Amino acid sequence: MNPNMAIKRPWTLAAPSCVLPAGIAENCAFLAQEFDEIALAFFETEACLAYTEQEFPAGLAQLPVSWHMHLPLDLPWAAGVGGVASAVLSLRDRAAHVAPQRFVLHPPQEPQALAELAQRLEAGGIAPGQVLVENINGRDLALHWPVIEAFGLGVCLDLGHMLVHGQQDFLALPGWPRARACCT
Repeated sequence: MNPNMAIKRPWTLAAPSCVLPAGIAENCAFLAQEFDEIALAFFETEACLAYTEQEFPAGLAQLPVSWHMHLPLDLPWAAGVGGVASAVLSLRDRAAHVAPQRFVLHPPQEPQALAELAQRLEAGGIAPGQVLVENINGRDLALHWPVIEAFGLGVCLDLGHMLVHGQQDFLALPGWPRARACCT
């Protein structure tokens, strides 16, 4: 039994699926012994869509953890929002056996693209509250805040990004806190 599961905390303790020099299956089996949740580090769209049963086995669903997905850093924004939505929905389908509950997104340059993506993902079965917009360098959460609030999107507050990029002012945005995940 996961020893952390016996500890009652007001938060969930998660780890990324890539901490050992091994595959996803080995990493997840190792992490499930100590963590409540695993963040599928899906950083490259095509590579993650090409995972085989051996690399990303159905048996992972038996691990005593919950799951979320960090969406790829190379989503095809240049090809349009439709291509991004298609990629995200395909990745969600690829990981259906572990049923990721949230999807961490590095936001696009333009808030309108985020709004359109939220609509397309909702039409595809991903509720807006499951999409967590991460604060990253060069993507101002304040600029995206009206869309985040209007669609009920969440925020993945990366504390390391906040400190290194001087983003502490995000904590003063109206309606805060919207954070549904925090990382470093």
